[in-house]
Amino acid sequence: MSVAAAPWEWDCPCGLRNNVEHAFCMGCGRPAVAGRVVHSGAAVSYDPGPMTAPPTATFTTPFRVVDPRGRTVLAVDAGLEGARLSLCNAAGTPVVTVSVVEGGGALIVANSGGRAVVHLSATPEGGAVGVQSVNGEPRAILGADAEGGYAGVSSPGGARAAQLRGTPDGGRIVLYDQHGHPLRST
Repeated sequence: MSVAAAPWEWDCPCGLRNNVEHAFCMGCGRPAVAGRVVHSGAAVSYDPGPMTAPPTATFTTPFRVVDPRGRTVLAVDAGLEGARLSLCNAAGTPVVTVSVVEGGGALIVANSGGRAVVHLSATPEGGAVGVQSVNGEPRAILGADAEGGYAGVSSPGGARAAQLRGTPDGGRIVLYDQHGHPLRST
């Protein structure tokens, strides 16, 4: 039979009981964090306050951080190009995701239902911000590439409506009909 930890102690999954003055387990280096860290069946439930990880602390993806009710608040895993970190709402739905993508990094913001509506990403030539409707249809984009800057808006249904582009030779504006076919270009 094990004895429960006193208010000034916390038990590490490695089996060592630690004093709350220690932000990390004196045996294995695991941090004591707010909420519980669910990783390899381990759970830590004491919050000793602000801390920084020692160089020996290592976590293997995937893992998630949950609140005292067991709801996921943070998920970390590896995507195709590298790390992916997702912040979740009270329902456990990812609403902010930061990830490594080809050409750099990306930030995706979703609505409360988990539908991605804003994308910010780096590309080898620059970067872009895109905004989508709740149905996933593209609505607006703003970006930069090797030729210059560009902006575009779409009509309901996702058809292109207008595009503005900076080029080495000047600027270009293109207007489109309801089917996305060019009407006029300047």
